[in-house]
Amino acid sequence: ERGRQQVILETPRLILTPLGLEDLPKIWEWKSGRTGRMMHTLIPGERDFEEFRRDAMNGRFGNGLCYAVHLKEDGLALIGAWWACQAGTAYPEAICSLIFGQGHHGKCYAEESGRALIAHAIELGYKRLAVYIDAQNRPAVRLAKRLGFKQEGLFEYPGRAFMEVWARLTGKDGL
Repeated sequence: ERGRQQVILETPRLILTPLGLEDLPKIWEWKSGRTGRMMHTLIPGERDFEEFRRDAMNGRFGNGLCYAVHLKEDGLALIGAWWACQAGTAYPEAICSLIFGQGHHGKCYAEESGRALIAHAIELGYKRLAVYIDAQNRPAVRLAKRLGFKQEGLFEYPGRAFMEVWARLTGKDGL
């Protein structure tokens, strides 16, 4: 299943389609080969493609906020992905991650697609979006700021360095 919302998002340069299993091999290539740039991976990395695919099939990517990012001018080539894992039960919250393939950095595609994803999250009723960023990842910190996220503090994940917690409150009822 490609998520509960079959909504296609569009920006001036990009088309965002619900993330599907056919997108996973390219994303795995970027993730495992270190040829992509990521903002946040709180969940421990999968050991192999089959584990990554199993996670996707078991709903990790199935909450309506998981999108493949395609470049219009390049025949709709897959250039990146955003996914958000639903978190918390007291209010709608999602923890966001992204990855973009090599050659698509520094062109504001992440910001452009991120703005579309945030607008869609608000439409779906999410009140809070969060990212956990390695403090050393300065491009991710700059992107979070441009997307309206504010630093909340530090989070220690076992076996990893401290990560900065950034959150964006959405809508007037945001917490």
